[in-house]
Amino acid sequence: MVDGDSRQAKATTFVTVLAWSLISFTGLGAASALLQNVVFNIIPFLLDIQSRGTAAQTPQGFFALRALIALLFAFLTLALVSAIAFLRRKEWARRTFIALFVLAIALHAAAALLFLLGAGLFPPSRHVSDAKFDAMAKAMLIPVAVWALGMAVLFGWLIKRLTSPDVRREFGGGVAT
Repeated sequence: MVDGDSRQAKATTFVTVLAWSLISFTGLGAASALLQNVVFNIIPFLLDIQSRGTAAQTPQGFFALRALIALLFAFLTLALVSAIAFLRRKEWARRTFIALFVLAIALHAAAALLFLLGAGLFPPSRHVSDAKFDAMAKAMLIPVAVWALGMAVLFGWLIKRLTSPDVRREFGGGVAT
């Protein structure tokens, strides 16, 4: 039996389903980022056409937004390539997704912490509409915390599964001693 055949014989449903999920999400994200890049690179030309000779100015943060969307597209394209390699049981792809899942846990924790800190920084307002907003912001603390905790548990479980000896063998990484 050839090495590729023996690796395919040991393929688990977990890795296959996770790989197709990653391909679907990163593919959709890359397609969305590509469309955003197209739109945000066309807008300055449309502003120039609309101004008809007057000095049309693009908004201040527009360049930064375009750069952010371009970086997002590059990241999602690399993630899509890694997801396809993950389906093909490449060891580097498994390690890449473990690192991305660790990064996702850290970013979810940081976002939840910033939200918690932000909700507590605003002093109570005297206006009724602002008081309602304050109450709504404080009520959102619970779902944000539950979401961050849930995602951390999910990504932690995925990391645990991807570092298990069976999955490492499936990727040809063997078991580290």
